[in-house]
Amino acid sequence: PSPKQSPPTDLPDPPTRRARSPFGSYNEFSGTTYTIDDCQCSPGYFGGGGADCTACPSGHYTSEFGSTSESACVKALKVCMMFPTYETVSGVYSQLHSIFAGALSGIAEVNDKSDAMWDDLLPDTTIFYEWYNDGNDGATGMKVAVECVTTAFGGTAADAVIGPSYSGVAMSTQLILASYGVPQISHSATSPTLSDAVTYPTFFRTPPSVGAA
Repeated sequence: PSPKQSPPTDLPDPPTRRARSPFGSYNEFSGTTYTIDDCQCSPGYFGGGGADCTACPSGHYTSEFGSTSESACVKALKVCMMFPTYETVSGVYSQLHSIFAGALSGIAEVNDKSDAMWDDLLPDTTIFYEWYNDGNDGATGMKVAVECVTTAFGGTAADAVIGPSYSGVAMSTQLILASYGVPQISHSATSPTLSDAVTYPTFFRTPPSVGAA
């Protein structure tokens, strides 16, 4: 029989256990050894210093990491933008990039309070946005809608949704958004079915229904 072997003595030391970031905070050095003091408050939160972070008051938000004071939270409108720049089923890129670019331009103009253009629109409010690709697909759109009302904006959720572009996807996403009371406004969904305010109570649109007189 083979002689009994001694256990190896050159094994590496066990990895140092990483500290868990407090509530509402984040550590940019993920995957490395760090202490709680390395954790910074995520967007939408303030505080830190090794303690749980505090969410900005209702109607306020900060997009910065590491905010330590409530003064960093400004009056805000948080908008989820659903544009199918890449279609899930067909695998092709959508031609709606120009509409998305137009929406971004509009937000920039509203946020700029010094150019004498729309300065009286939301005069003391900053619009923050997060873009999501609904893929021109109902299932993808519903998944995105859930993210908008739960995990978006650091877990503080969106106040409103712009999009989707297509009526079918808008119907699917409205099932989620209406249950959370989140208003949704589409720039191109024109199905007359969406005019049913009982089924789609928080849906709005800028173009008229194709069935409108």
